[in-house]
Amino acid sequence: MEWGHRVLGRLIGVVFVGPLAYFAIRKKIPKSMTLRLSGLALLIGAQGALGWYMVKSGLEDSLMETPGAVPRVSQYRLASHLGMAFLLYLGMFGTGMAVIKDFKFAKGAPWSGAAEGGSRRFFLGSGWIVFLTALSGAFVAGLDAGLLYNEFPLMGGRLAPPADELFAPEYAKNADKSDKWWRNIFENPTTVQFNHRVLATTTYFATAALYARTFSPAMSAALPPLTRMATMAAFAMANVQVHWA
Repeated sequence: MEWGHRVLGRLIGVVFVGPLAYFAIRKKIPKSMTLRLSGLALLIGAQGALGWYMVKSGLEDSLMETPGAVPRVSQYRLASHLGMAFLLYLGMFGTGMAVIKDFKFAKGAPWSGAAEGGSRRFFLGSGWIVFLTALSGAFVAGLDAGLLYNEFPLMGGRLAPPADELFAPEYAKNADKSDKWWRNIFENPTTVQFNHRVLATTTYFATAALYARTFSPAMSAALPPLTRMATMAAFAMANVQVHWA
């Protein structure tokens, strides 16, 4: 799996950078698009470097010398690697959609602007919640936090674990325990799983509200059919996540 992931990452870099260099040298694409695509190419390289940095955190000599030890990468680096992957995908997707939009407009299709005002903020806010939920999932994976509680929506028969378990003082490293709060949020498996559950639940209701909003007459008239279909697909996938959680 790890080998396939590395090969696929390198293949993406070659497939992206090779054609970009060819078309840029031959001046087949506008300068603004060349700069935008070059930024994405640099981001691909940074993603590879960050992946190596992440893997390096799990290759300590002490782990190699301890029988039965299982390497564990840093949850901070894992979340950073995943977050950059999402940003890279967002940049590629946005660039591709912009090119398609310009092409259709050049062929005579009407220009469709972005959603205005509250609708735009609602869409962006929902997207950021999904992004934060995904990042919190990386912390769950990095700490094996999913092994602690395997029931939902309760955790050990309660909606939330006890406060002394969520903010345990033993995770603090400073003598005055001043780092207890943030270290528990990012390093305590119980707190990490609880945060992920809260964010995931928030994501579900935000996606449901977004989908319900498309049924209002004003929103239905303003949104293109593909956007309404995408909103419905997002809500459907949220339900799939709940089913398989």
